Amino acid sequence: MAREKFSHEERVQGVEAILRYVFNDKEKCLEALQADFWPKNNRLALLGDGILEVVLRAAWYETNLEVGTYTNIIHNGAASNKALTIRGRNLGIDRFIIVNPGQDTASDKLVATALEALIGAVKVDGGDAAAATVIEYLGFLSVVTNEVKKFHQQFGDVA
Repeated sequence: MAREKFSHEERVQGVEAILRYVFNDKEKCLEALQADFWPKNNRLALLGDGILEVVLRAAWYETNLEVGTYTNIIHNGAASNKALTIRGRNLGIDRFIIVNPGQDTASDKLVATALEALIGAVKVDGGDAAAATVIEYLGFLSVVTNEVKKFHQQFGDVA
């Protein structure tokens, strides 16, 4: 199947609609979508990963669960590359990632990285509160809540 062709403006508008966030600096959004060539989105992805981690860690902290539960709920759950890929594809972000001309689709790794990079781009563009709002809107906090419920069902109340 041939990959859809979008202008840069259409890519930004599509992502803004998904995130429900309007970028002041449209170039930051495009940088977050650059997957395979210069400038790549690696720096924004690293920043977005950190922001996502902080927001999810704060949500996890409110659960009063033991420290040992953190890895299963956050790293192996809500913020794992698999979860980021699924969320990115379900949202349709993969359609807007800028890949090499010969590629028809964005790989799972590219989708996960682009989603992290978009969170980083929102943080740079609009600050911590904007990034936290996007993270909540995208459903990451509900993933933590669901993971905590599953944990309690499996292990009972260990807090």
